Amino acid sequence: NRISAHKLGKGEYANGIQFIPESDVYYEYAYTLTKEAGGGTYKSDTIMYDEKAAFVPTERIDYMTITAWINGDKNNTVFTHPIDFVHLGIPVTDLPEQAEYEKNTAYHIVNEYKDNPTIIVYYTTNNSDPTIDSADRKSFTMSELGPEEKLTHTTTVKAVYFSACGKTSGEEKCTACSMADYKNCPDYVYGEIGEYKYPVPTKTTVTVGGGGGGGGGTIDKTRKYTKDIFGNEHPTHIGYINGYPDGSVKPEGDITREEITSILYRITNHQYEKPFVATGDAFPDVEVSRWSAHDIEYMADKEIVYGYPDGEFKPSRNLSRAEFAALIFRFTGIEKSNIENPFTDLDETHWAYDEILALTNSGLIEGYPDKTYKPENNITRAEVMTVINKLLGRKPLESYVKSLEFNPYNDLYEDKWYYVTVLEATITHNYWLDNKGYEYKLEDWK
Repeated sequence: NRISAHKLGKGEYANGIQFIPESDVYYEYAYTLTKEAGGGTYKSDTIMYDEKAAFVPTERIDYMTITAWINGDKNNTVFTHPIDFVHLGIPVTDLPEQAEYEKNTAYHIVNEYKDNPTIIVYYTTNNSDPTIDSADRKSFTMSELGPEEKLTHTTTVKAVYFSACGKTSGEEKCTACSMADYKNCPDYVYGEIGEYKYPVPTKTTVTVGGGGGGGGGTIDKTRKYTKDIFGNEHPTHIGYINGYPDGSVKPEGDITREEITSILYRITNHQYEKPFVATGDAFPDVEVSRWSAHDIEYMADKEIVYGYPDGEFKPSRNLSRAEFAALIFRFTGIEKSNIENPFTDLDETHWAYDEILALTNSGLIEGYPDKTYKPENNITRAEVMTVINKLLGRKPLESYVKSLEFNPYNDLYEDKWYYVTVLEATITHNYWLDNKGYEYKLEDWK
């Protein structure tokens, strides 16, 4: 057997190595420890196995051999079990440590075993586990530096050494191994994973329509929010989401990736930007003739939306609540939060854990009354409108809006929680604010 030495003292090896026979027969056993670094060999006294099976002490060792025999018959060896403890380093990158990095900063993974063909460096650049064989995992061997990578956005790099074979009891054990396929090695091990997060700040200022609350609020240094239109006698809120030709608005319906991308494009102020031209080259499944191509490519250029590992954008795929949280997190530039997790169905292993908690802490997004977030559920159009209205600082006075009796949609009902939210998001109107920032008067809706 081969075990990565970094596991000793942790998890299943928290108390050392345990000898557990497969039968109820009482055994005696002894072990021999070899420490190459410190020199010399240590041999234990004979240990009796019973229901409280003894443990081998956890310490820095290189090889261990356990010899067992039936109780009282030391000359009748049942087995001799060698264990090779593999002491692998932790891969690092060649980037200097600093608070943040410029976009497109180049870097490499460093391999301290460049002369050993049986050690491979596996790494990922999307925070996924490099010990899992996936399309996201990359590798190299027999080189001091890996392929050049670039920081196109804030990136979490994870890297690990993989040892295909080595010495057990002083003998080479590389049977069934080959350079072409080290998966055939029966005793391969992964070392300890090195994890490195490199912040790349978003330099683009995205200004979106607002209103209410004195014109919106500053989320952070890079994204500020302002009112919509001031050319009229009273400012105007522009409807940023549309109904359907059949007279419906489908507030409880799903929303697709291209629809939310276009919404975010609409609420972005492009007044001081150079014209953006779509090329059709950003994603293989978004042709330049597609209705949403321009908005998708724009948001991809600003690193607000990303594609999938296969390179596609999948514009028609419905958006989950987790994906929506991650999208708004990037769009706003909100900082991560260390608040206590209020959701019973969300833990730290979820890929969007930090983004969901950050938006929850900001007040932009909420869970459900049963204390769940339901991250994998599709987000509804009404839920999207609720968050966008908050983001824009739009606060219609509910009693006033309901008194207008203005509702152009055949599937929107006044008794629904989202009634006023949907009208605010879909109807363009002039507005007046009271001293608390609520819209107490609306005119010229259309």
